[in-house]
Amino acid sequence: NTDELQLAESLSLAMFPGSVPNYVEAAGVWRELIASGAVPASELFQNWAQLSGQGGYDEAVGVSNNHTSNQS
Repeated sequence: NTDELQLAESLSLAMFPGSVPNYVEAAGVWRELIASGAVPASELFQNWAQLSGQGGYDEAVGVSNNHTSNQS
């Protein structure tokens, strides 16, 4: 068993040399794996994976990847 808190700390330590966008992407992948049930997770991390509001600005304003504009 991997200690999830140690894994989270390790991921955060890689943020600065690896760049913030890569960190955000890695955290998103981890979150999706937990939310989908592809990897086992403690209740703490399951709750984290289910939280809304983690999509940044696009989520806050209701933009999705499938959004199409009707502007001319």
